Amino acid sequence: MRVASLIRWCVLFVVVSMQSHVALAQREQLGIRFESIGSAGFKNPLPTLSGSPNVSANSVIFNAAFRSLLDAEGSTVLTSGVQYRYTNVSMTGVNGFTSKDLHMAFADLLLMRGLNDNWALFAAVRPGVFSDFQNGSTGFRIEGAVFVDNFISETTTLGFGLSRTSLFGRDLIIPVVHLIYVPSASVLIDCLLPGRADFWYYPSKTWELGVNFSFGGTLYETGQRAGGTFASADRFAFAQLTGGPVVRYNLLDKTYLSLEAGMTLTRRAELTNSSIVSGTRLLGVETPAPVQAFNPQNAVFVRAGMQIMF
Repeated sequence: MRVASLIRWCVLFVVVSMQSHVALAQREQLGIRFESIGSAGFKNPLPTLSGSPNVSANSVIFNAAFRSLLDAEGSTVLTSGVQYRYTNVSMTGVNGFTSKDLHMAFADLLLMRGLNDNWALFAAVRPGVFSDFQNGSTGFRIEGAVFVDNFISETTTLGFGLSRTSLFGRDLIIPVVHLIYVPSASVLIDCLLPGRADFWYYPSKTWELGVNFSFGGTLYETGQRAGGTFASADRFAFAQLTGGPVVRYNLLDKTYLSLEAGMTLTRRAELTNSSIVSGTRLLGVETPAPVQAFNPQNAVFVRAGMQIMF
């Protein structure tokens, strides 16, 4: 296997990301982020809610990973990691729903196998729990993806595959398209559609400037309610597409500080009943009506953190 091919696969492995929220851990050995979504009202909630309710959310996100070469040639690489996300969703003016603590914790395993000089196989598996841990709920689920990449040229990589994900607040099987385009040494376009798109400019070794568009969300199990408002709901879905600039500063060696800000572009928040909406569905399959669709309006977000890169 040619040295040039090994280098190309290593570069690809550095920039590929199978994370299910905010394009985490693209190059990260260790990372922590704090995220705040500003308060916003609802647009046409179904069923209709009285008054002037609104929602806001705050999260803490932690990820860690370890990379291993599985063969002497270096053509098979395994990244073993963990991720945890704590989110507090706060609603005012909604009878029966004031504040909810949500937890997402999973192992993150990504295998890259070089097939030849032009093709590579990627497989990701993420077993984890997605729940508020109330009323005996655990929300265990296995998500993941598999796709192949073709190194079209020294500047362009294109891949296709399938993913099981709750990135959009529903348990779905979706097609994925992976694109890496490096037109120059200081510019990178890295997309794993429809989940995320990153555009990076590297003016120096100290600064990284970019624009990120990414979906972030999941489907949480909340346990069957005993009664009252939304009594039949036992799942809470929260998802959003965010877009805005990203700045990274190389503090020292492999340690970076990051700051992102912008707007949510589309959002979903809904309570569902697993006996009505259950199982994994293909993208585009009609979804039964939720117990309550909140339909949050868009809001400002800020995300800041520190990362240690590979």
